[in-house]
Amino acid sequence: MGKNNYKPFYYLLITLIWTWIFWFGAVFTGQSWLQFPNAILTLLGFLGPFLVAVIMVKLGYWDESLKKFLRNNFDVRLLSIRWYFYLIGFILILTGLPLLIGSIVFTQSLNQLTYFSPPTTFILIGIIAGAVEEPGWRGYAQKALQKNMSPLNSSIIIGIFWALWHMPLFLLEGTYQYSVGFATSGFWFFNLSILVGSVFYAWLYNAAGQVGIIAVLYHGLGNAMREILSFANTSFEIELIEFGVEAAISLVIVVISWKFMTKKRFGKF
Repeated sequence: MGKNNYKPFYYLLITLIWTWIFWFGAVFTGQSWLQFPNAILTLLGFLGPFLVAVIMVKLGYWDESLKKFLRNNFDVRLLSIRWYFYLIGFILILTGLPLLIGSIVFTQSLNQLTYFSPPTTFILIGIIAGAVEEPGWRGYAQKALQKNMSPLNSSIIIGIFWALWHMPLFLLEGTYQYSVGFATSGFWFFNLSILVGSVFYAWLYNAAGQVGIIAVLYHGLGNAMREILSFANTSFEIELIEFGVEAAISLVIVVISWKFMTKKRFGKF
């Protein structure tokens, strides 16, 4: 057993500093993120949420062993079959509903509006992102913060740090965020999507019994699906539709689960 003192704000601050050191270092080299040796700096920053969580668990700032912590975040057997069906449904809604709405708004067929991308490096990276980020954001920070505050408030705090964590990527050549641009409409929608998305992740994590693997799978598979099937072009209207769907999903979750999301809890839900 650990010290039963999770230090969630230590985790969030250390993770942010860790990643920023490496990613801003990568920015200052002037290289693309996949160029060697810049790729090493990019990778070290990318691993921040996971490695900081592992270090803090190992140091005893957790109530279980590192083995149990890792199992909670990576053992697919912890989820019942129904949650895999839920995951598929959520991901299809998240990726398919914006395309359907766009087809109606722009009076175009889905074939005209969408872009299908075969497997690429970005799809693999998108999948890995779930395994690297979620053991930290949800597996560590969400549970730790909920010791003293509601899931909703915890998710908002994590969302702020999660958005800040991505900031250097808007300046790092070759990343998706760099293509969006700093301080553009896409930049603001990206960060707002992280905030509202964090609320949904909090609900998903808790509803599944505080099992981190649910967030890992949702993040990784959701990223991959968005890479495989997306709008062929982008515009303010398309960005608004995509954000609107994600915000609506989180709003519905909060309204339906208001007591669940706003009450202080100390154990499993």
